[in-house]
This record gives sequence, structure tokens and C-alpha cells, in this order.
Amino acid sequence: MDARIISVLDPTATPRPLRREIAERTTDLRGRTLVFVSNSKPNVSAFYDALEPLVRVQLGDMPVVRETKPTASVPLGRDRLDEIGRMGAVAVVAICD
Repeated sequence: MDARIISVLDPTATPRPLRREIAERTTDLRGRTLVFVSNSKPNVSAFYDALEPLVRVQLGDMPVVRETKPTASVPLGRDRLDEIGRMGAVAVVAICD
């Protein structure tokens, strides 16, 4: 009889610690730009459409920019994130499944 060897592979990766720094929080939004970041899922636009007027009532007339990620699983590009940071903007990221 042939001796056969079966190799079983474990597809899971060993957990590794991730180091992430939390962005500095602001308490004053005056003079800031608000950036709504969409994850490209269907309901997020409707959510932002409802949220924007509420924000304007609370915070007054402030610049609002909408950004859209290419797909839900792909992050917003580093260049665009850096540009948003240089603007001194405040980002709102919603999932809205």
C-alpha cells in the first residue's frame, strides 16, 4: 500500500498588535470644514442628506465637503486624508449598512 501524506494548512494568521494613535479631538468647530466620508454603501448618502441640515442648525453655516471611498473595503487614499488634515477639517465617517 502507498504511504500518502496529507498536509493540513492553517489559514489563520497569528494575531499581531497594531499601534494606532487617536487623532487630537477639538471642542470648537467654528471656522472648520466638515467632511462627510462615505463608505460607498447605498444608505450612507441618505444618512448624510438628513444629518447635514441638523449640523447646520447646531453649528451654523460651515463648509461641508463630501468624500467617497472607492468601495467599502478600500480606505480613502493617504493623499486625500493628508489634504483633509491640512485643511484643519473635522471628518465624520458613517457605516450605514
